[in-house]
Amino acid sequence: MRLAFLQSFRSMLFCLVLLSVLPALGIILYSGLVSRDHAVLHAREELIRIVTALAGVQQRTAEVTRQTLATLAIMNEVRNQDVTACAEIFTRFLLHNPLYTNMVLTDHVGRVLVSAMPMSFPSLADRKHFKDAVQTRDFAPGEYIVSRATAVSSFPFAYPILDDQGEVIGVLTVALDLTKFHAFFAGQHLPEGSFLGIADHEGRRLFRSFVDDSFPLGAFVSPGAWKTAVQGGESGTFFSSGSDGIRRINAFHKIRLSRDAPSYMTIFIGMPEAAIGADASRATRTGLILFAGAAILALALAWAAERVFFMPRIKALVMAAERFRTGDYGTPTGVDHDAGELGLLAEALDRMALERQIALDDLRKAKEDAEDASRSKSEFLANMSHEIRTPLNGVLAMLQLLEATKPSAEQREYVETAIRSTGRLTRLLSDILDLSRIESNKLVIQEENFAVADVRQSILDIFGVPAGDKGLRLEVRVDPSIPAHLFGDEARLRQILFNLVGNAIKFTPKGQVEVSFVLISSPGESPCLVRCTVFDTGVGIPGERLKDIFEPFIQVDGSHVRSHQGAGLGLAIVRRLVDLMHGQLSIESTPGEGTTVGVTLPFAVGSAPARARSSGVDEDFGGRRFLLVEDDSVNRMAMERILAKFGCTVLSAGNGREALEMLGREKVDLVFMDVQMPVMDGMEATRIIREELKLTVPIVAMTAYAMAGDRERFLRCGMDDYVSKPVDVARLRRVIASNLSREKLS
Repeated sequence: MRLAFLQSFRSMLFCLVLLSVLPALGIILYSGLVSRDHAVLHAREELIRIVTALAGVQQRTAEVTRQTLATLAIMNEVRNQDVTACAEIFTRFLLHNPLYTNMVLTDHVGRVLVSAMPMSFPSLADRKHFKDAVQTRDFAPGEYIVSRATAVSSFPFAYPILDDQGEVIGVLTVALDLTKFHAFFAGQHLPEGSFLGIADHEGRRLFRSFVDDSFPLGAFVSPGAWKTAVQGGESGTFFSSGSDGIRRINAFHKIRLSRDAPSYMTIFIGMPEAAIGADASRATRTGLILFAGAAILALALAWAAERVFFMPRIKALVMAAERFRTGDYGTPTGVDHDAGELGLLAEALDRMALERQIALDDLRKAKEDAEDASRSKSEFLANMSHEIRTPLNGVLAMLQLLEATKPSAEQREYVETAIRSTGRLTRLLSDILDLSRIESNKLVIQEENFAVADVRQSILDIFGVPAGDKGLRLEVRVDPSIPAHLFGDEARLRQILFNLVGNAIKFTPKGQVEVSFVLISSPGESPCLVRCTVFDTGVGIPGERLKDIFEPFIQVDGSHVRSHQGAGLGLAIVRRLVDLMHGQLSIESTPGEGTTVGVTLPFAVGSAPARARSSGVDEDFGGRRFLLVEDDSVNRMAMERILAKFGCTVLSAGNGREALEMLGREKVDLVFMDVQMPVMDGMEATRIIREELKLTVPIVAMTAYAMAGDRERFLRCGMDDYVSKPVDVARLRRVIASNLSREKLS
């Protein structure tokens, strides 16, 4: 009977209710503890923030005081100890600077010469700040005093007045009014029982937000608190019980004149521990009360629901689920769809078959849409590549023709520079197309031998001018232990470095950008690990943004008024390329100081790449007849001139149909076929040449289509070889020679 009862739905429901509320009880208790811990942590952070802010105020006040005294110390009236003029200056200074209680001028032995406020004693020779200023001949802090002139708790600073030989002829002293800290403390709105205190270098109490017999000024602070502050570094927090019996969490911060100087003042701030946990305790009590009420209500509702609501509908749903399991979707569950959560479940089961079909239809449509989007993107990139490469081919062809006209040395330098720039523009176009390949995981790493010195020079060539325009110093250093030639993907390495150096120059308003190549693996080891580091003294990146900047379209400054433009793709490309090259990427940045990005990549040790032969030893194509099929007039004219310089006869056609007509009446040795042309494209013309005219003349595709798979597509349609625009003359010679030699062998 007991087992049967425990297995009943009612008992299981009641047990489930009890078990479900027990974790809630644990959560409430745990949340109370966590809330208290969070409150303590927040209190620590808040106290550190306040004490750090106050320390910053005091440090700035000390620096302003130093600068003010240094300025006064070089004034002729002060150096000459003109009593009347100094009194006027000091009085006017106090009038405009209520932060100070008095300003005094003494001679080199401490006799008071001038005081902005009346004083009843003639000498400061016994004061610490006077002695330290005379001994160090520099700005010196003092110790706790009650101003003899104003009877106000003050903290003095002193600055020596030196003659032309560097000897002390007098000392300027100014007293800082510590009571001004009352306003700062009041503005923090801390709980009752909190305090702000300041101690000098020996632990004497200089200031306290409220003073009574338990906390007299001039007395030493609590030994435990002082020991913790002395041993606790520059700042920190600790718990302690004050002489008033209140346990507090305290924060402290030491103040120094310089990083290496001893602290001359320590600021304490405390908050009662009871006030910190009060909210957490109230929240825990409230949670327990709500828990008890919810548990009772849950048991009552469970009993009622089991009898009149759950069981009939659950049985109907179980039967419907069994029918659906067997594929019977025609019989409904029989449960009213408005019957609460079980009704929603019944409605979901009734609609399951229809929704499954709808889901399949939606999935099929989404797949088609994605394929359409992918095709549209590929078509756009292909068209963009074609439209840019076509005029670029004309530019490069004209430059190569100009290079062949025996220009002067100066002109040759200009032409070669322009040709190199055209090559870089071509590589830039390839980089743009690589974005699509990276996103679709179709980018292939192409490894070849390259010179590290060439990479270094390319950085200087491209970024030297923009760096100089901004007044930046651009340096590129190469570790001499790195092999002169490496084997890897030079184009991707350049792409990575160009993005990083470009960003460094863009976000560096002044200073320098340094690029270094360092071998981090053992010399002679292969593959060798090369770490490329780009360091700048720019604006830096906040720490919380470092995890985001390598995502596409993310920029540090995303506002509408940002000062640096860009799409936010550069670093995203860098990260993906580094991953593809099996490298590692790291970044360190400090806002306002600069950024260091490191890229570690593996390379095999390479050899010097073979130099292309000079044109003088190439095959002579004199007497050959070539057909050039090109619709663009500029490209057609340029290629005609280049081919003519090879010594051959060039026939031209503006589209595929004209080419077919010309081949019907003329015999040629080689056909250069553009692909995209009006009237008839190159691929259709090639098909007719092969299938209908039955000609075996070599056909070379000369086209601006240069995306992955284009070469293979043209070869499949019957073409023999492929040259992408812009066309390099040396490459063109090799292709001609190769195809003519194959024709001869055949």
